[in-house]
Amino acid sequence: MAYDLNGRVIAVTGGAGDIGGAICERLDADGASVVILDMDETGGAAWLARMQQPTARFFRLNVADSGDVARVFADIDAAYGRLDGLVNCAGIAPLADSWATDDATWRKVIDINLSGVHYCSREASHRMMAARRGAIVNISSTNGLVGEEQLVAYNASKFGVMGITKTLALELGDYGIRVNSVNPGFIETKLTATPRQDPEFCKGYWAKIPLRRFGKTPEVANCVAFLLSDESSFVTGTSLVVDGGQICH
Repeated sequence: MAYDLNGRVIAVTGGAGDIGGAICERLDADGASVVILDMDETGGAAWLARMQQPTARFFRLNVADSGDVARVFADIDAAYGRLDGLVNCAGIAPLADSWATDDATWRKVIDINLSGVHYCSREASHRMMAARRGAIVNISSTNGLVGEEQLVAYNASKFGVMGITKTLALELGDYGIRVNSVNPGFIETKLTATPRQDPEFCKGYWAKIPLRRFGKTPEVANCVAFLLSDESSFVTGTSLVVDGGQICH
């Protein structure tokens, strides 16, 4: 199903990654002017080349640096003069037991996955409040709803994203701004390619998923497009879980 996003300017952090890029591609197909935001200039350029809308742009952004966030959002103002949507998709997930997670790793994960969501949402909120419209979609995770071993910093950050989502939904509703999260489970990306090559791993993991398969990036992107569109005009402060039913257990 296509959603009408024509004329809307939507920024996507982490837009050079597999999930972020798929989101950019879907929003572009629905007519949005997509602003790809990422540290990865090569990946960003590759995704930009796939966009159909001539108004798509790439900006290099470090979401963990509040000053850089302010600068880039000012650049978006200069380029477009408006901001209708924001997708917070930038994130990292290093594996380590909780007792082996050092301070530097903890800070890096929290800075990117949690503080970055706050910094970008803060900048977007100012613009959307002035316009009295807009939508923010935060890419959380099933790890923002349940725990998982060896991901203490990631889990903490994604639970935090859920808190940001609900708080902003409460604060921004009076301005006509909706804020929701999409919570993917195990999605087929480059980062998950290695374990997916192990048949025993797949068999064991699929046993936890009622649909008996892994998710695909367009399935995440479709949900994001819905939450940014007017088709979800009475939806805010909630989570759309894209996990094949895994957390039903």
